[in-house]
Amino acid sequence: MTNHKYQPVRASAELDPSSGQVGESAMLLSDINVPDINQCLGVAAVQPGEPATAELAHSTAEVMFVAEGRGELITSAVTVEFSKGDAIYIPADLKHALRNTGESVLVSVFSFPAPNRPADSTTPH
Repeated sequence: MTNHKYQPVRASAELDPSSGQVGESAMLLSDINVPDINQCLGVAAVQPGEPATAELAHSTAEVMFVAEGRGELITSAVTVEFSKGDAIYIPADLKHALRNTGESVLVSVFSFPAPNRPADSTTPH
């Protein structure tokens, strides 16, 4: 009998830039496909020329890695510029939005210390 607890899980996401949704995202690893997981991992893509994503505030902290492109993390207090290779820590309950400031797709990988994406508050930006 195989012990699934010690088996790797592969996941992928295909984001559809033609969906009309600004800042499309998908969960890659969560308690949906890895029952014993205690953190989750997702990916987001923002196309060039799109408006900023909706402003979100999560109930837990978030870490983000910029895999492709460049952009800005916008909060009420500060705007942080970032580019490929940067890692960003976003504290819990901090309202934030992403804007692509480059000429190619902005791709970020994000993670939360929770089995799935935590509840958030969404407000138009």
